[in-house]
Amino acid sequence: MKKIIKLLTTLIPLIIAISCTSCGNKKGEPYTRKNLDYFFALDETNHDLSKSVDKGLTTEWCSTKAGQLGVKSYRIWVDIDILFQVDSNDNITVNQNYKAELQHFVDKLKENGVERFSAFGWSLMHVKEDKNMYGWAVPSPYDEFDKYSRFLKVQAKAYGLLAKEFPDIEYFEPMNEPDQESGAFLALNGYQYGADSTVNEDFLLTTDEIVHVMGDICYNVRKEVKANNPNAKVLLPALTNYSDNYIFLDKFYNAIESKTLPNGSNVAVTDPDEYFDILNWHPYNFGGSGVYDGWVDEQNLIHDVAVKHGDAEKPVWFTEIGYFDNNENGNYLYPDDYQKQIGEGWVETLDTIKNELPYVETVFFFRLTNMYTQDAGSSENTFGLFYNPDDPVNKGNPKPAAISIFHYINGENADDSILYNLEA
Repeated sequence: MKKIIKLLTTLIPLIIAISCTSCGNKKGEPYTRKNLDYFFALDETNHDLSKSVDKGLTTEWCSTKAGQLGVKSYRIWVDIDILFQVDSNDNITVNQNYKAELQHFVDKLKENGVERFSAFGWSLMHVKEDKNMYGWAVPSPYDEFDKYSRFLKVQAKAYGLLAKEFPDIEYFEPMNEPDQESGAFLALNGYQYGADSTVNEDFLLTTDEIVHVMGDICYNVRKEVKANNPNAKVLLPALTNYSDNYIFLDKFYNAIESKTLPNGSNVAVTDPDEYFDILNWHPYNFGGSGVYDGWVDEQNLIHDVAVKHGDAEKPVWFTEIGYFDNNENGNYLYPDDYQKQIGEGWVETLDTIKNELPYVETVFFFRLTNMYTQDAGSSENTFGLFYNPDDPVNKGNPKPAAISIFHYINGENADDSILYNLEA
């Protein structure tokens, strides 16, 4: 039988609300996008930083495509548990080879006109004895509280060191889609990705538990990041496109306001500003193109939660949004007609965000290329704006999505021949 775990707030009264920081109900001016300077962004890693993508996605290729498209912001996937090494005393050292590759990527992106960099940690940091645990698993706050506390410190120190070592990177995203119900992006040690639910049931966290762990991570990471770079900002871990994501966000705010965070402290911190600076979610339209009836209302529903909790002045980033063009078996859906439809859908999407969602500052196109030899799952494999450079037929050439976005950014008369591989 699955062990029934009570909520943090009832099982272990570790936190005493002696005082709180300036709490909620802020009166700042609601954020409204004033221009499109940082509206367009890319979301992709490269093979020099992560072997999860194909060899052709080199630093040079990815940065060149960013420059050709004309984006000013880039979300870099960082294997933070490779960049940093943790010893048995929880001291952290830097992997100098990985650091050099990451700095090279930042430098090449800057050469190609990118000005804003967001570091997304593609796993959590772990204490040394948990190094082989699933990348998004944490020690139990109940049964392993001492180790859980150490984990929080290691995670925070790593992001603080990331901010210190890379001053060009001023935006940080310590988690991804914590509201996924499967546990894929937050679970307890022992969780096995892809295993049957009966195997993982003892390692899943309830929503109320997730928002508390998420709060612990965000608070500690932001504190360390700001200590090393006062200009840096931490993003709310991106929510999924689930229809109840606004309920999850409301629970997160309620957890912050409950005077039970951060865990292990004798001072409750109830100001959301101490946890994150930018709102963030992934408003996908899976299996479609453009926007559907009610899509704008869904985004406003999420934003209304933030406004209700006093966060109207925070900008919103969509750190992932995109469209795939294959079916569940991995086959292309009418490659020519459907891809053209997606290209047109991007125009509709960008127009809608620009005209109807003024609180959205930045839109990150996910992803730069299709997968070819690597496999990210049938749908993710064809999210690309470009074909993969390792594809022997299409050789990294643009799909209609890339051409539409290029002209949206640069104007209808801009020369899109720069997007093509002339040797293809």
